[in-house]
Amino acid sequence: VVTFVGCLNSQEAGKELATPGALLFALHYGQALIGNVETYFWLLKTPFMPATNVIMAESIHGGVIIDLGLSCGLVSGLVAMAVWLDGFVLARKNQRDAKWLASIAIGKRFDKSEGGRIGQQALAVPFRWRGAGSIGWRQMLGAWNYRGSLVVSLGVPVILCGMPLLAKHGQMQMLLNLVAGVVFYSFLLLPSALMLDFRRDVDRLGVLKSLPISPLAVTLGQLAVPVLLCSAYQWIVLGVAASMGAISVKHMIVTGFLLLPVCVLIFSIENLIFMVAPYRRNQEGLDVFLRTILTFTAKGVLFAVALAGTLAWAFLCRSVGGQFSDPAFAGGLIFGIGVWVSTCLVSGLAIHMLTKLYRDFDPSLDAPAIS
Repeated sequence: VVTFVGCLNSQEAGKELATPGALLFALHYGQALIGNVETYFWLLKTPFMPATNVIMAESIHGGVIIDLGLSCGLVSGLVAMAVWLDGFVLARKNQRDAKWLASIAIGKRFDKSEGGRIGQQALAVPFRWRGAGSIGWRQMLGAWNYRGSLVVSLGVPVILCGMPLLAKHGQMQMLLNLVAGVVFYSFLLLPSALMLDFRRDVDRLGVLKSLPISPLAVTLGQLAVPVLLCSAYQWIVLGVAASMGAISVKHMIVTGFLLLPVCVLIFSIENLIFMVAPYRRNQEGLDVFLRTILTFTAKGVLFAVALAGTLAWAFLCRSVGGQFSDPAFAGGLIFGIGVWVSTCLVSGLAIHMLTKLYRDFDPSLDAPAIS
């Protein structure tokens, strides 16, 4: 707000707003926002300063005790806020369910007394979806119904990935930190939060196989929504960093497109592991515990192998790029193209294997038992 008022009070503000090219004012406002990066850093660091002072203190004195009390008060306040928010959401859910049950009761009485039927409001769709679009649209409706939970689930990784913005690094170092954080949390947290694919339809796989839709179209439709939401999360993190001047807009655009095959690969592998041994959500038992342990172990091994391969490819590109007139540009170009092409190939292979597993799935033999 202060920045906006300052832009209005500038000498060029009236001229910019009075001309047809009023977008100059927006540009001026954006430059002023980027110029206030120090204010953003201060706002982000302030809640953590008491805990930081306690950790870095060399001796106990009055200031340390005050910082310790502030830290404990902040944690207690956040816990109380989380408990209140949980109760508030539960109460709203109960009110919504009560209204829904009341509407059903009214509809039944209306049916008995008037002999009519209360029609349901048709869901408006942009056009008639077919094939993979119909499957993806259904998952998109599920995402919309759970939009509150998805905002919270995606908000936590966004905050965690934004932690490197508190440090003062160069643009390239900041870009590397952000990409590493985005890929790590996309690989670790988002698959459990975005279960809008085959894992959500474990009890409907028989119905899906009876539809006149090819297995490849079903697979692409199931992966579309989680991949789209994962990519949106990555673009949000990169966009925030670019708006604060931590990285350039060019790096934001290039990195966002390069990370798209990574999203496809992450959810293809997640669904591939699921289709090998399908299970129901919230299922309990020793087999689920062992499956969870093995899944996280396999993910860790895959992440380590991918990291080692990326480092080996980086050293190879550095040696090859040294033979050109501009080694940095040539090496970076070869590295980016190689990583992107290899990720696309592995993603395509994972989708092919997932499609084959879905094609060979027999609901009478492979469906998980009802516990």
